[in-house]
This record gives sequence, C-alpha cells and structure tokens, in this order.
Amino acid sequence: MRVLILGEAKSGTTMLHRAICDALGTPPEQSFFEPEDLGELDLDAEDLVAKKLLGNLRGSEKKLFLDFDRRVLLVRDPRDRFVSWLLYDIHGRAADLEPEKIAKFIEMLRKKEEDPSEVPFLRLTHAYWRLTGNDLLSALARSTARMNDLLGRFRDLFEVVQYELYVAGESSRLEIYLGVDELGTPDVGPDLQRVVRTKGSGDWKHWFTDRDLLWLRPMVSGVLRRQGYPRDWELAEHQEIDPEHCSRYVERLVASALDEESAGEATD
Repeated sequence: MRVLILGEAKSGTTMLHRAICDALGTPPEQSFFEPEDLGELDLDAEDLVAKKLLGNLRGSEKKLFLDFDRRVLLVRDPRDRFVSWLLYDIHGRAADLEPEKIAKFIEMLRKKEEDPSEVPFLRLTHAYWRLTGNDLLSALARSTARMNDLLGRFRDLFEVVQYELYVAGESSRLEIYLGVDELGTPDVGPDLQRVVRTKGSGDWKHWFTDRDLLWLRPMVSGVLRRQGYPRDWELAEHQEIDPEHCSRYVERLVASALDEESAGEATD
C-alpha cells in the first residue's frame, strides 16, 4: 500500500510517519522522509510511505495525490503550532547567530515564563525577527493560506487527522482507514528527538494575551473551522509556562545545533 502523509511544520508529521511505517512494517528503503519531489518516487511500487510538509510541496506534486492508495492530512491547532514554531525554529539558525543575541532572546523567554500576561507573544515574534530575520507572523499567514487551499481543493481525497486526538490515543478511525490493528505514538528516535516538545495541546491559552488575539483571531479563525476545531478563544485564567518546554527547550536546541556544527567541521 502506498501512503502519503502531509502536514504543516510542527504538526506531528514526523511522529505519525514513524508510527505508520511501524504499523505497516515498511522497510527503510520504502520509507521516504521529505523527498524532494514525489514524482521521483517509484509510484508503481506495491508499498511505500512518504511524508512531506506542505511548505515544501510543489504544485506539480498535487497531481500525484491519486497515485497513493491512502492519503493522510495531519492538522494541528495553528495557535499551538505557532508557539512550537517560535521555539523550534532557532535550531536551524543558531550556528549563524551571535551567542550574546541568542542569550537576550532566551532571557525574554524567561520573562515570559515569570509572568506570561506581561509579555505579549507578538513581542516575542518581533524579537525573534530581529534576532534571525525570520518573520514568523508572515510565515503563519502563508501556512494558513496553504492549508486553506488544500482543504478547499482536495479535502475529499484525504483522511484528515487532528494531532490532538492522535497523541491522545484516539486513532481508531485512522487505523480502519489504513487497515492496521493499532497505531502508537512512537519515540521518533534520538536522531529526531529534538522535534518533540510537549506532545500536548491547548498550550496557546497560556502564551497569548488579549492583545495577541486581536491579530491572531482574524488570521486563523477560518482554518480552525475547516480543520474541525471549536471556536474557543478563552485564555487560561492562571497562565503558566514550564521553563522545561520554553527557555530550557530553546537552550537544548541551540546546544544541539552547535554540536552538530562542530561535528560537521570536524569531518571536513
């Protein structure tokens, strides 16, 4: 069986790819993680599992959807995904940034931890833009547009799976669709462990302020509805952010990135 998994960044596609490969017994040579072009795969093969992010999907590849026997679109509440995106993105950039500037950004995260209501999320995204040049707010807008387009044009071709239900173990519908007895939520392995942060949901209620919702709500309300999420915009009454999933997580990512950079230089 040929299986295609699509989703946006920080939506759990890595974990689901591993789970489906395990459940189907897909051999490594038939498991494809972010192939450059789906058209370069052997789509006449009896079995293969391919996972690709929507941000890397070319227009020409959409014509190949029907060449897969099963198509899974993994969605996640964009508010939670935005939080994860802000914290994880630095991994691919840390080696090119000044340590002092990284330290200032991490210090701002610590202030957010101390009193979430006093540091708007919008301020954090602006600080991150100044640090890296990456405008995550614009990136979220593009991501939302991509998901809206896919759901609008190809919704009937895909089994849409909510990340929150999957990690909670509510995957019976997907198991029936794939014809497998059980899908777990596997450890992605040490090589990709950095992508895992909380495996949870509803984190956004502790991160955003009323000011943040003024710009976020118009941007994502439509895609929330299309993805099947309730129209819930109530923030947590007592906001709390665990440093283990915030500043310490970013510190680990930075350290990992620098270690990888050093290892690469050592082998040159």
